[in-house]
Parts: sequence; structure tokens; C-alpha cells
Amino acid sequence: LFKKSSGSKTGIDALIHAEAKTISTVTPDGGSIRLHNETWTARSSAGSIPDGSTVTVVRIDGAVAIVTPKLSSHNA
Repeated sequence: LFKKSSGSKTGIDALIHAEAKTISTVTPDGGSIRLHNETWTARSSAGSIPDGSTVTVVRIDGAVAIVTPKLSSHNA
């Protein structure tokens, strides 16, 4: 009866490419981020990311967000 719009993502798919903020240092072994006003366990796909950094979610692995540092426009 209800048709989902093909352009809108829901659930985990909606988190991919989302921006988040690190609330602890995030390493390939673990850390924490603030994503959509929730605290998530995270792992870095790009080395150590300091606390307070903006990151991009590249995938979700179970209940863990895999993140990479967000490239700022003035670094390009």
C-alpha cells in the first residue's frame, strides 16, 4: 500500500556518507563518535583520528561505524 521513494535511504544506508564528530581518538582498533546525536563505537579506516575531528562514515560493520577523516575544502 505504501511505496517507498526510490531516492530516500533508510536505516544503515542513511548513515553511509554521513558526517560525525569524534568524541575520543578513533584508531583502527576503536574509538567513539557522535553520529545523529547518538554515541557510536567507531574504527578508523585511515590511521588515528584525533578527538574533536569531523569524520565521514564509509560503512557500518555490525554496530560499529567505519570512518575516515573528512577532507576540508581548504586542504584540496
